[in-house]
Parts: sequence; structure tokens; C-alpha cells
Amino acid sequence: MDERNPLDVLAASGLPVGQLTDEQREVLARLSPQEVDVLVDIGRRLEEAGPEVVGHLMVGGLFY
Repeated sequence: MDERNPLDVLAASGLPVGQLTDEQREVLARLSPQEVDVLVDIGRRLEEAGPEVVGHLMVGGLFY
């Protein structure tokens, strides 16, 4: 079983979990390890595809 805390993993990947509402953090905290991996991968690919300087990118209500 994967013991990673989803919020810690997402924060380490650059997702500003501290800026989310309690309700949004609760949803993210319940993600499976596979879902966390997909979200991190999507965020990484979006970052790679974008310009070097970006203010914020909103995807599904989450800012990257």
C-alpha cells in the first residue's frame, strides 16, 4: 500500500494546496496514489508546454 500523503505529494509538485479551500483539500486528500500521480503528471506537462513565465494557470478550479 502507498503511504504517501496526497496533499504533501501535490504540494511538493508545486500545487498551492495552502491556497485551496478546506473542502478542496479534503477532496485532494482522498485521491488514490494513481490519481495523485496523474494530477502531478498533468501539471508537469502543462508547465513544460507553457512559456517560461506564467502568472497562474487554472485547470479544473486548481491553480498551477
